[in-house]
Amino acid sequence: YNKTICTLADSGASNSAIAFTWVQYLKMENLMKLSKLQLVNAQKESIPVRGEITLPVEFGRRVFQWTFAIVDNLFCPAILGVNVLHKGCINFNKRRVKISGECMPIVFTLRELG
Repeated sequence: YNKTICTLADSGASNSAIAFTWVQYLKMENLMKLSKLQLVNAQKESIPVRGEITLPVEFGRRVFQWTFAIVDNLFCPAILGVNVLHKGCINFNKRRVKISGECMPIVFTLRELG
């Protein structure tokens, strides 16, 4: 599909999530699966989950199969949660995310988003 997407690496999120609008943009609604996943935000409010989707994600030089919860209201297109980040680390000083040996730069911070 070769589409670039900005993501937020969130070590406080238990699961990765993608906006439903991005699933539509990628024309991958047919890959959506039902989900019993229950998510809450930082304020402990429930986040409705439309389903789950496993997508091929190019990170560094490798392609990973990562599962995302599909939600309606995200402030960014996608969030990488602990289900992905547990295989890596975030180096804030060097502004890099490393997952399974592959490094990618961190190109913005939350302050820069606001």
